[in-house]
This record gives sequence, C-alpha cells and structure tokens, in this order.
Amino acid sequence: GGARLLKALLFNDLLTKVIKKATEIRNINVLINSIKSLFVVKASGYWKKHYVFDTPGKKEIRYFIGYSRVDEMMVNVILPFLSVYFNVFKKEEQAKKVISIYKFYRQNSENSITREMAENLRMESLLHKSVYAQGMIELFRSYCSKNNCLECKIGEQIFN
Repeated sequence: GGARLLKALLFNDLLTKVIKKATEIRNINVLINSIKSLFVVKASGYWKKHYVFDTPGKKEIRYFIGYSRVDEMMVNVILPFLSVYFNVFKKEEQAKKVISIYKFYRQNSENSITREMAENLRMESLLHKSVYAQGMIELFRSYCSKNNCLECKIGEQIFN
C-alpha cells in the first residue's frame, strides 16, 4: 500500500489532486470523502492472497490501505500538511477550511489510549471526534504516562 501511495505521489500528481480538491470543493463532507478516496488502496495481484512469500493466506485481503488507516493519515498527515501548505502560500480561506475540517472530522478508528482516556474523562461521546481524540493522546503522553498528574489541570482538579 505504501509503495502504491509513493508511486501516486511521485508519478500521478497525488499532492496536486489533494490541493485542488481542498481548494475547489466547498461541502466539507464531500471534501473529506473525496480526499479519503485518493488514499484508499484496494488489494490486487499476488499480495491480495499472500501475507508472506510462497504462503497463501486463509483469507483474501481487500485493502492494502483501508478507511481506518486513511482516517489516521487524514488526522496525522494530510490535514496538517494542507494547513501548513495553505498558510505558507497565504491562502487564508483554504487554511480556515482545513481547520474547520479538523474540528468537524470524525474518525472511525480508536485505540486503547483514546478508549481509556475517554472512559476516565467521561467523554465517550467525543471519542471519535478527531480533535478530542488527538487531545486525549497528547494528555496521555504528556502527563498520564509520565505520572505528571499534578502538572495537568485535570489531574490538579481531581487530586487536590
């Protein structure tokens, strides 16, 4: 999947397509789905039936890069890239659109950190909103995992 994306970046103008979509499409839902579709890589060929050389898998692989991986890429790579790109080239309207996409974006994937943080903070309803999920990860990495509870405003309220 990574090799296919790299090929699309180098030879098929993937970045140009993403920037064009982000510039031209006004409806945020349509824009999100349109950009995501550029990064989904369906399985094909030899690797559709193999996880390793010479050993066919029991199940056929449908995607090399599926929608949950694209969700992660959107939040951690694509949206930050677009934000920087539009800011560098002074395209304020598009930069604001990227920020609104980020605030609006709902990712279907979750992990043990976001699940645990959402549960502990009683924010389960916000677990799939990217801006909150990213905040929960940052809180965990900066405070919880380092036992810096009293340096965190939330920990300060709970433990004092």
